[in-house]
Amino acid sequence: MAVRLLPDYLQEVAKNELNEVPSRVPEDIKAIKEWIAKQPHINACTDDQWILLFLRGCKFRLQTVKEKMEEFYLLRTLLPDYFENRDPLLPDIQEFLNHRIVLPLPLNKEGPQTFILRVSEGDVDTVSLKTILKGGTMFLDMIMRENDHLVLGQYLILDMKHFDIGYITQLTPFMIKMIARALRNAYPTRPKGFFILNSSPMFKALVEFGCRFLNKKLTSRIHFYDKDALDELKKVIPTEILPREYGGVGDSCEKIGAEWKTKMEDYREWFLESSQYKVDMSKKVNHLHTEEETVGSFRKLEID
Repeated sequence: MAVRLLPDYLQEVAKNELNEVPSRVPEDIKAIKEWIAKQPHINACTDDQWILLFLRGCKFRLQTVKEKMEEFYLLRTLLPDYFENRDPLLPDIQEFLNHRIVLPLPLNKEGPQTFILRVSEGDVDTVSLKTILKGGTMFLDMIMRENDHLVLGQYLILDMKHFDIGYITQLTPFMIKMIARALRNAYPTRPKGFFILNSSPMFKALVEFGCRFLNKKLTSRIHFYDKDALDELKKVIPTEILPREYGGVGDSCEKIGAEWKTKMEDYREWFLESSQYKVDMSKKVNHLHTEEETVGSFRKLEID
């Protein structure tokens, strides 16, 4: 299966920052496919483009690709609350989508793909934090599948204005450690910055706790903006893609959210098909983790 050709400016990034050698890509994809075929416990997607995503996310280090790919599918087995029942038409996912909580912003040709995560007043009564994390990973999986601009990295804007005690009490130590594990060990992404707006002292303390499970490079990319938050944000994110609610000249959060709701619903068959991809623990030689043990196992991988 042929893979998508990158535009010249993205191909330069892939070569210079990700160690991509275009002539060697088919050979590297084949090597990963052969490795997957020898792993009876891993039921993985073997689409060439999907494998290339992992290769780029791991800077074409084949051993790192194997480790990250196994972890990616292992988490889908160990964390069913987040990675099962991902039908976009289910009531909980529909509620999440209707509240416009996660917003992938338009592409920025010169910079990372940007996401906004925001909750509105009263969301806590109808949308749980687990559902937000499930829906957020669904958005990320969609974009990983189709958006080659991920080679430039990702920005995440977290607006915590209405992230009140009702959500904070749902953010358990296990959940924090799971998020850190997924960021570090499972997702083939390149997080370039986390911009946290309107945070409470309690939320800051939880972030500091989570930083214990991340390396220095990643923690250095976490920024709290309290005073003059929007002015600071516009120094990093082009106003052309920022929603009007965040000082930009782009579309409103409502319009962006409505468009992405339709897009996720269009991905329904893909999500249903993808539910088969996970680790079969009965075939795994070493049962490394139970759900309780998940919080204590972190393989140190470089964050690009």
